Amino acid sequence: MTSNKAAAAGEPEWVPPADIARRAVDGGFIRSMNVERLYYLARTDPDWPVPEGEWREAGTVKLIPWDDRLRAYFERRREPEWLTMTAIAERVVEAGYATTMSRPRVSVIARTDPNWPVPEEEWRGVGRAKLIPWDDRLQRFWSTREAGDGPKGWSRPLRAPVAPKAEVETVPDAAVAEAFGLPVDLVPDLKPRRGKSWRRDDVDKILRARPAWLGDEAEARAEIARRVRTRARRRRVDRDTDG
Repeated sequence: MTSNKAAAAGEPEWVPPADIARRAVDGGFIRSMNVERLYYLARTDPDWPVPEGEWREAGTVKLIPWDDRLRAYFERRREPEWLTMTAIAERVVEAGYATTMSRPRVSVIARTDPNWPVPEEEWRGVGRAKLIPWDDRLQRFWSTREAGDGPKGWSRPLRAPVAPKAEVETVPDAAVAEAFGLPVDLVPDLKPRRGKSWRRDDVDKILRARPAWLGDEAEARAEIARRVRTRARRRRVDRDTDG
């Protein structure tokens, strides 16, 4: 039955998991989704609205009803765009909310303007940078805020517009833990680059590779212990070489 005929008959639209993942991204609900993560959510998230008992099969393909329950589920999980204060300053000027804006001025406004809508408790830290959700609250704040002259040095005119630098998309540890099915305190020690933030492409590579420790806390702890031993062995070799 086609989707139009199904809708006319009051039937939901039956789609495979890959299409559900694509619609979640295309609909702006979430930045990244693949079949593995979708199955993980469907089987572990208590808020997942469509139990596997309601799924259908078409040969070897699973079909899930794309209905109001599933759309509402992804709407609740809609991710805001996380921006640094520098990126917010650029966005404010690009959108025409102000003629000039700078990172220091955004910082002062965020901490002193009583109408600032996003409390610091909702910010995220990535290294030394602070990330603030660019959502409806913040857009409304800038679009309705009256421009005023701040102290000298708060802002400076922008030079000719330049193409924004490609930024590496990072993922907070809590989101990585959810995708991997592991406690959040373990994921920092599983990063490919110690001391660095999780990068989106690294998370996707691990989900595709499906190492033995993915979703298995005991295996994850064993993997962390193995890495600790390997680093200690390398340090001993380096000391012996230097000596």
